[in-house]
Amino acid sequence: MTYVTTNEQLQAAIPVLAALPRIVVDTETTGLDPFTESLLLVQVGDESVQYVIDARKVDLAPLKPILEDPTKPKVLHNAKFDYKMLAHLADIRLVNVADTMLTEMVLENGRLRKGFGLAAVYERYTGKSVSKAMQTSFINHSGDFTKTQLDYAAADVILPIQILRRQMTKAKQRELIHTVKLESAVVVAIAQMELNGFLVDQEKWRELVAAAGVRATEIR
Repeated sequence: MTYVTTNEQLQAAIPVLAALPRIVVDTETTGLDPFTESLLLVQVGDESVQYVIDARKVDLAPLKPILEDPTKPKVLHNAKFDYKMLAHLADIRLVNVADTMLTEMVLENGRLRKGFGLAAVYERYTGKSVSKAMQTSFINHSGDFTKTQLDYAAADVILPIQILRRQMTKAKQRELIHTVKLESAVVVAIAQMELNGFLVDQEKWRELVAAAGVRATEIR
């Protein structure tokens, strides 16, 4: 794991990332809302190399060509969250995404079991437990990161690729390859739609609310 805190370090990492056949992407943020929270860390790499980039100190622009390259697969767990954070806070819009959370939902076909979080899915495939206790330590975080936090962030790059490999074997057996790829392809569009929002005719909406209130009184 390499902790990146300078623009020069990130520039040195770009050729390494460009050479990888696929990249795992993850973020750590101060909260869940891209409009009110901040990026803390951006993690990229694979099982062999992980870069944990301090987004407070480093200009993320050099990552943009790689993360927006349609020929470079990106693996994420809950891609919609990371897409919105990167799009709104770093002007980076992911494409060619494989979402291991959505893939697991397709494979489980509605069975909740232990849920679809990264730790639960990883344990389901490997039998190994992973602690997510450090996840909340990033909420409203300021100051330096501990080694435990950085190691936790790097692990989130390693685990999804291990999960995806097993998932695709199962998807092939169940003839669900097309379905899981379709789910991952559409998630970036849905994430962008959520960021964009939509216009509301406020006057008409208030008229509907008033009419509904009258009707509710009549029914009562």
